Amino acid sequence: MTAKSAAQIIHFPATVIVTPTSVSTPGASGNYGGTFVGGVKEIGFQSVGEEAFEIWSECYGEVTDVLEGSNQFNIAMLLRGWDDDAVAQFMAGGYAAGSVSGHAVFTEPGARTPGQSTQEAANARNLKLLLLPDDPIHVPALMIYNAVPDWTPGATIALEQKSELGIPLTFRCMRNSAGNIYSWGMLADLSLT
Repeated sequence: MTAKSAAQIIHFPATVIVTPTSVSTPGASGNYGGTFVGGVKEIGFQSVGEEAFEIWSECYGEVTDVLEGSNQFNIAMLLRGWDDDAVAQFMAGGYAAGSVSGHAVFTEPGARTPGQSTQEAANARNLKLLLLPDDPIHVPALMIYNAVPDWTPGATIALEQKSELGIPLTFRCMRNSAGNIYSWGMLADLSLT
């Protein structure tokens, strides 16, 4: 392990890329074959699964084993601005291109129906997310293999002068067909599957 250094303190400014097709070749536009959907102002990756289960020994009166908890994760972020690609990808049920401006218009409820499977909709769009740090050589990237998007519960979109406009989203991270949920590490070490 290397010695501690102030240079190892990491801030995580990142860009979100949907459905990347490569992690080794950035391509001419630097989007790794996917679609840029904007920069991220805030980001939080959270384990929301059940807690580990403790096995207590009656003869010792203490814990003798711990069973692993479930693998459930959410990632919440505030995408900066009102990006047409982000609205089209993550809010597809109510998305339309404006007839005059050509920019994103979101209408609620749109095509969404209570009780409808959001997983099926996400699978149809193949929502794989790459959170690409500004410095992918020294800062780890995050690949989410099957992301089901939703508004962040309780989130408020700031429509005021003192706050930056952004789209608050939460993604439920689910297993892909290969059984993977996410990979977090240096970009060169990540896999698309």
